[in-house]
Amino acid sequence: MKKTNNAILELLIVFITATALTGTAGCATGEAKIDEMKADTKIVESERIISALEVKTEAFVSTLEVTGTALPVRESFLSTEVPGTVKEILVSEGDEVKKGQILLKLDQSGFAMGVAQAEAGLAAAKANADLMKLEFDRMSKLIASDATAQSNYDRVKAQYDAAQAQCKVVETQLQQAKKAMNDSILRAPYNGAVVMILKDLGEYAPSMPPTMLMKIVNTDSLEVQTFLPEDLSNKIKVGDKARVSIASANLETEGEIIFTSNRLEQATQNFEVRIKIDNADGKIKGGAFTRINFTREDLTDALLVPLRSVLRGSDGKPYVFTVKDGVVHRTDIKIGQADGSRIHVLEGIGVGDQVVTAGANDLKDGNKVKVENNI
Repeated sequence: MKKTNNAILELLIVFITATALTGTAGCATGEAKIDEMKADTKIVESERIISALEVKTEAFVSTLEVTGTALPVRESFLSTEVPGTVKEILVSEGDEVKKGQILLKLDQSGFAMGVAQAEAGLAAAKANADLMKLEFDRMSKLIASDATAQSNYDRVKAQYDAAQAQCKVVETQLQQAKKAMNDSILRAPYNGAVVMILKDLGEYAPSMPPTMLMKIVNTDSLEVQTFLPEDLSNKIKVGDKARVSIASANLETEGEIIFTSNRLEQATQNFEVRIKIDNADGKIKGGAFTRINFTREDLTDALLVPLRSVLRGSDGKPYVFTVKDGVVHRTDIKIGQADGSRIHVLEGIGVGDQVVTAGANDLKDGNKVKVENNI
């Protein structure tokens, strides 16, 4: 029995020893595998995963949207050339009027009296001139037959000439009186609409300085006024087209640039531009707020890259990462206008270059990369 127990004990010792030896060998193998994994991890880290695209030329249209104001082409404050008291107002604000239509009258009683006096004066002057003509004709016959002295003839001729001159003076006075009476009537200078009436019945309107009585506008065509940045001064020219949107009229139309200022506004360094648009149906109100789209560039062969590709250095200058033979290179670029998610590259890269489009934020010049365009 004792021998049996010893045998069992010996077998147990052998088993424990074998197990210990096997465990030690297993640990060594595990450590080797961990070392191998670490080595593999270093390789993966050295090849950064990025996305890139090959640069090609594409069509590119860049636009600029600005705001503006639709102004009537013809807009006038009206006054009379003579002073007077407002006697009649024949229109209301908002009325459409025709050229020559009477809008307002001053009290004409004084002007009518002036006309009557001038007419009476002219009649008297003409009667006197007729009498002097008879006397002059008689004196002319006498002097021809040496029946009167030269001095008598000269005196009558002078009186006749004075009578004729007086007629001309009074005729002029009559014309002035009639003009003053006519000027006391305010008429529409063109087809349009009355937008303001500035005097009431019974109010006195002096002529010096002129008193504004009404405001009239013609909105058959409008000029949209806007201001553009200085860098567009050589790109926007008279005759170019622009898209104009007017939300208040629920309208979008095309207009023609009819004016570009040759000076910059001091405060903003912007220059004025005016665009003519048609408004024959009267949908657009004078002074309406507008949005205008100008074409800045229209190219058929522009180099474009995604906006997200463009980074900026500490100096603010733009750059991209290009890929060649699995290595990235920081490449300084010069950029133009953006269009949605793309931007026009003017200098720095060329057709066929590979530009990093994703994963660029952590890159450094010279990093090894692996291009996978599905990230």
